[in-house]
Amino acid sequence: MLDQLLARQTATCAHEGHLSASVLQEAIHLVDVRQEEVLVTLFAGVAERYASPSEDWPPPAEEAAHCETLASIPPGADAALGDLVAQAQALAGLCCTTHAVQSRLEALRAAAAAASRLADFDAARSAARLEAAADLALGFDAGSDYLDEAMLRTLRARRQDLHLHLLREAAAAAAEPGPAGSGVWAALRTLGLVPEAVRGAAAAFAEARIPAALGEGLAAGTGAGEGPPSGPVRRSARLLSPAPSSTSSCASGLGAGPSVERALYSALKTLCRETMEGDAELVAALGESLWPQLAEAYIQACLSPLLPTPDCAEAEDLASFGRAAGRGSKLEAKARTLGLLGTDTASEGPIAAYIREAMAQYALSSRTRLVEASAACLASWDSRDTRLVSLARPGSEDGAPPPADQPSLLVSAATARLLALARAALASACEAGSPVLAQAVAAGVVEVAALIAEFRPLEGADQLLLPWPAALRHNDCQAAYQLLAGLPHDLAPRLQALVHRAVNFANPGARVRRAGSDALAAMLAAQRAELCALAADAGVGVGGGLDGAGGLAARRGAAQLLAGFRRLGVTLREALDLSVRLEVVAALVNAVCDQLLEAILGARDISVDESERLPRLFREFTDGVLDAGLGLGRKAREDADVSAREALQHATPSLAKLKEVLELVEIRLTEIAARWEDGRLSALGLAPQEVAHLVRALFEDTPARRALLTALGKAR
Repeated sequence: MLDQLLARQTATCAHEGHLSASVLQEAIHLVDVRQEEVLVTLFAGVAERYASPSEDWPPPAEEAAHCETLASIPPGADAALGDLVAQAQALAGLCCTTHAVQSRLEALRAAAAAASRLADFDAARSAARLEAAADLALGFDAGSDYLDEAMLRTLRARRQDLHLHLLREAAAAAAEPGPAGSGVWAALRTLGLVPEAVRGAAAAFAEARIPAALGEGLAAGTGAGEGPPSGPVRRSARLLSPAPSSTSSCASGLGAGPSVERALYSALKTLCRETMEGDAELVAALGESLWPQLAEAYIQACLSPLLPTPDCAEAEDLASFGRAAGRGSKLEAKARTLGLLGTDTASEGPIAAYIREAMAQYALSSRTRLVEASAACLASWDSRDTRLVSLARPGSEDGAPPPADQPSLLVSAATARLLALARAALASACEAGSPVLAQAVAAGVVEVAALIAEFRPLEGADQLLLPWPAALRHNDCQAAYQLLAGLPHDLAPRLQALVHRAVNFANPGARVRRAGSDALAAMLAAQRAELCALAADAGVGVGGGLDGAGGLAARRGAAQLLAGFRRLGVTLREALDLSVRLEVVAALVNAVCDQLLEAILGARDISVDESERLPRLFREFTDGVLDAGLGLGRKAREDADVSAREALQHATPSLAKLKEVLELVEIRLTEIAARWEDGRLSALGLAPQEVAHLVRALFEDTPARRALLTALGKAR
């Protein structure tokens, strides 16, 4: 068979130049069949002669085992077995020769197959059948053990060239972007190059399209009149071209014209639907590599320059960043619909994460700065530095006094600045449209309200016991309360939409208002104690004669009482609202009059001379205390002042009672009895026992006095 094969090989080589694969395969098959037949016969005989009764002799499967078996046969075996051994040994030698020839034949066959695949590969490449070429390239490794080095280098070079061609095609299509060519992605899948190709496509798109899209959008933004950004436009050196010399903004809206977002979305849509052929798996893999790069470039070019700093932020700056953040969020949402960010809608993209973190940081800084600025304002509180604010909308003034037709309130300049600061900060946060910022600033306003409620002057808490500082403190708290109560209405509906309903200004406002009322009450208590002490001095001589030291002390006390009310009235007239002023003055007048009534009604004996001098002693006080308390002085009074005096007169029943007692002191007993009978004394608040005690102190025991005392006793 070998001779025939070699002869045929010689003839074929002379005629065709090489053996065909079919001829080689046929020859090898015949040799293998013959070798198997001889070996089976040999080892069947050996097994039959030397087989153990208990177990079968397993036929060896390798040539080395064959030789060991032959060597184990002892000398002197029978002739038949010896002949078989000789034949087997001869056949073993022939097998060695056959294997050598087989190796040569395998090499020839592998070379022929490689040449055939190479020719088919070149034909497929020429016909642009890339998927078929990829299939052929995968078979280049078949029979590589039998191929020479030159053929291996050729095959590897052709396959590497195909790899590079496919990767370049994918990258070039992404850079346009446009279709990648027929069979490119199928060939890449066949060769297992999809991950590398996707990374290359992402890099090519990032290099070619992101700067172009940003450049078109920037130019369009300048034309739209959005204005330059508040800071320098920082760009990625790897992805973006140098910034243009003229300032421009990428903050244009999504209206007419090629904005940044429109340009980017158009390029991404073409990339996903045409370049990636709409394949969801390819688009998702592309998004993992491309979207972080694109988001970084977009953030640096379009969001970072517009992010204002808390120390110099204005409402328009916050609004501009809010609009830019909204467009960035919409762009990322559209990218998610394309499949670039995966299908998990709960996951957060890099643009949304940047916006959230930036706004959270800015919100925290804004809240901190608001609280610190408010604390600084309160530290500069000075009762001598005042300002008028609108009672309807405190904190809305720009430094100018409110219109004359609007109700106003005199507050400290520090509080006016604080209220304006808090209102402006919350209004800017609502205008920006960020829930995070609005929530943080609203919490800052609540902290500011706590600072106002807990405020104490640097000079000490005793300063607030004085009328003027206490009145300003009351007004400051009242203005802060009005601000807190009016914010939900003034900033509606944005405030309600952005701030959680758990954050409210009612409780902080009530606390601030209570702090102002407490300050006014403390001042009122201090003034009451001081004036009542003067009233006690004025009533020292009552019942003991108004001559000597007692009379001098009484006259001095009465004069000081009226002077004290005049000073207080002038102070409160400028500081407090009329309704509050009436309440304060009425409380003090009633307290002083009660003190004087106690001294007069408590006297055991009032002489005739004393009864004549006592009304003159207190007449100036009783006639002028209302005007003094209102700060009217002796000038001509307006209609409003007359109305205020009438209101105060109705609120001071103790003064009317004191006037009546002073009249009773100097009239006859019969007139006192008549006034009691017609109910006048009861209407003015004089109790029967008080009238009886006064009658006993004024008049001697007579039938008329006894009759009146009897009537008074029955009235009890």
